[in-house]
Amino acid sequence: MNISYKRIWDKFSVYLSRTLKFIFFKKNVDARDFIVYILGTKFVLRRRNVRIYKPQDEIATIRSLPINREKILFRSDRNNYSCNTKYIAEEILRRNLPWELVWIVDKNILHFKDDFPAGIRLEMIGTDEALHDSMTARILIDNTYRRYLLNHDLQKKTGQVYIQTWRGSYGIKKFGLGRNNFNVDTWNSVLEDIKQMDYFISHSTWESNFYRRTFRAKKILELGHPRNDIFFRKDVDTIRRKVCEKLDIPTNKRLVLYAPTRNDNRPRKVFNMDYSAVLAALKNKFGGEWVMAARMTPLANRERFITDDLGIINVSNYADIQELLVTADVCISDYSSCIFDYLHTGRPAFIYASDHASFERSRGLYYPLAQTPFQIAENNEQMLNNIRSFNSEVYSRKISPFLKEKGSMEDGCAAKRVVDLLQKLIK
Repeated sequence: MNISYKRIWDKFSVYLSRTLKFIFFKKNVDARDFIVYILGTKFVLRRRNVRIYKPQDEIATIRSLPINREKILFRSDRNNYSCNTKYIAEEILRRNLPWELVWIVDKNILHFKDDFPAGIRLEMIGTDEALHDSMTARILIDNTYRRYLLNHDLQKKTGQVYIQTWRGSYGIKKFGLGRNNFNVDTWNSVLEDIKQMDYFISHSTWESNFYRRTFRAKKILELGHPRNDIFFRKDVDTIRRKVCEKLDIPTNKRLVLYAPTRNDNRPRKVFNMDYSAVLAALKNKFGGEWVMAARMTPLANRERFITDDLGIINVSNYADIQELLVTADVCISDYSSCIFDYLHTGRPAFIYASDHASFERSRGLYYPLAQTPFQIAENNEQMLNNIRSFNSEVYSRKISPFLKEKGSMEDGCAAKRVVDLLQKLIK
């Protein structure tokens, strides 16, 4: 039997840590230290990775601010106008509801400030205004953790509703407690935020089980992912024209989107796909002239994995990947959930994962890549062969059973259902 003793120890250390904190630890008044009593002896331990920016009297004042029942605070993991939170806001604006909408952004706002429509007020993360809005909004909608509030020792107040939409679709990468390379300190830093989440928005029975297993979630609402409504819209051609115009792609060119997953300490060599050869293979297989756009994670983009000499359009700063997905004629990824969103287009998609074996050992996958509808390549020769041998009928026959097995409920009406929920909560 293959037993991962490191994984057993990591999980045991988590529960041991929680037990010790429950029995021995007491947080002091400024939240910087822990006071520990062991056999009657007092010890003061400094907390790691905790930053308290404001004096406690200011924090108390912020906590005491009254709640505005018609204010909604939004944020996405990249602090830009994207993901499920974007499409919830779009539906609110479409209905012309009389609510105050606030969005938390960061210093990268210069890249995407024009993406935000009128009707949404922007506030810089960590500022007094952002903290005040976080403590006065009736509804808090996020797709990631709100550690920026925990750093200020601020938590959701009674009367506020915290809705977590998350950002994965049938996510294949193991997460949180399930990760092989599980990090106790990192996970403990977000446990406090997870406990405050009131509702989890799910798009499938698979994701609902993920919430229960990873977040210990109880209030799960299977309403669909608002971001995936875009694949069911009737104005898809209009969106594609807008994207092509923004990226300066001629209308007679076809687009392949390369969108690998987050860096996750993976070496640079894993992004070694032969881009020119792939473009040539796509031309021979599907006809037409092709261009490639690459969307890297923020860390990978800063390390300039995509350089100017490659002849690839770098769309890493394009806020909404859903618009790129609905525009692309082909999608290539490795372990990113975006390729599972792309299934709803029915268009060809391929997995290029040169570090498949090592990634599965280090991070871990919830189910094998072979159980997905995609052809898998671990080197460039396999990638080119997969393109040449692609059979659209075989691929199409795999999509429906996969979505059914995962319990998908996507139908293009998720945003409407979420906003219906918001109306009930605000009333």
